[in-house]
Amino acid sequence: MKLVSSAWSNQSTKNNPGLPINWYPSTNVVVRNNRIDKAGGDAITVRDTDGALVEYNKVSDSRYQNTGYNAGIWPFQATNTVIQYNEVYRTRGVQDGQGLDNDHVSTNTVMQYNYSHDNEGGFMLVMNGFPHVSPTIRYNISQNDKDKTIEFARGTPAGVVFYNNTLYSASKLAGRAGIIDMPNTKAGTGNRHAFFFNNIFYYPQNESFFVERSDAKQQMDKFHFYNNAYWGVTPPVQEKQAITGIAALSGIDAIPEETGSLSPRAGQYLSSELAAYKLNSEDSKLINSGVSLQDAIEHFYNELKIVNRQPISEEQRLSLSPTELFELASRRTSVDAIAQTYPAIATVTYGTDFFGTALPSSNLSLGASQYLDRSAKEGNSNPVPDKRVASVEEMNGRNE
Repeated sequence: MKLVSSAWSNQSTKNNPGLPINWYPSTNVVVRNNRIDKAGGDAITVRDTDGALVEYNKVSDSRYQNTGYNAGIWPFQATNTVIQYNEVYRTRGVQDGQGLDNDHVSTNTVMQYNYSHDNEGGFMLVMNGFPHVSPTIRYNISQNDKDKTIEFARGTPAGVVFYNNTLYSASKLAGRAGIIDMPNTKAGTGNRHAFFFNNIFYYPQNESFFVERSDAKQQMDKFHFYNNAYWGVTPPVQEKQAITGIAALSGIDAIPEETGSLSPRAGQYLSSELAAYKLNSEDSKLINSGVSLQDAIEHFYNELKIVNRQPISEEQRLSLSPTELFELASRRTSVDAIAQTYPAIATVTYGTDFFGTALPSSNLSLGASQYLDRSAKEGNSNPVPDKRVASVEEMNGRNE
């Protein structure tokens, strides 16, 4: 299913004199509560949209009949897209074969609260063949996604950040054989800095962190890891504050791949089967150990010794097209491009973990589950005001 093409086509070819100079994205696009099984290629793609919402879809066995490059759910040439509360699994093949994809000519995409599992090509694809800025991947669970977990194809976009995701595989990755893949970097628009914090990497012993056959070795200085937890796999050399020796997440290997339900195991349809991912008091190294988005950004500024800080403003994110925002980001640092305001779409909130637990203003946890201490004061989980973007303070439960 592809929704929806418009006269916004000049985003990737804006200098073509035969195309209009103005952009007119489709708005108010919602793709919700669909069950899609055995799609021949891609299952859901939103294209040429502003503020599209893709949620509560259950997608399985995509790329069932195709031999081309396909993924489960992804935006293309879109801005301010939110993809949440979806279950995507068993996407076929390794071209691309991921459950989720942040694709070309897009800005300010947020992928959150999704359950990705058993996809043959991995969990997440991030494309950078054409202008792409500020994708945010937060509070997702990836279970037994294969081949590689995360792929940066044709380089890394400015401002890409992964935080508070729980990434788990019961067996060593085969095929590309590594958690992070980085193929064909010379074919894209550049290799900007990518950022990871508060994630849990839970893999068998001796798992390769970077795919050996990729371009990652030549781009090691572009990856920045801060305050991530590791079980089984050795932390990458770039990690500045590794958390190791964590307790095993018991029971996650018993979660069934398939259920009879037509609804995704996320959000309002959350299955008790996934409760094995919830943190408890035994996970002492994972609770109260997280850093806020603001603190992480400050750390990355300092790590890169950036003095002239020019974060992309809310006004710029609202007023510029994807191509224009890319041109602005090309003149700023990648830390400047990390999204500190998220799309404010009616009914979309950013103040909870994967399980709906309100995020506190302090004592954050690692991974997709926020530890809930009943004796502690909980954070504010009020919905984000419907004003197009949400501030970092609102995302962390500190409404002003």
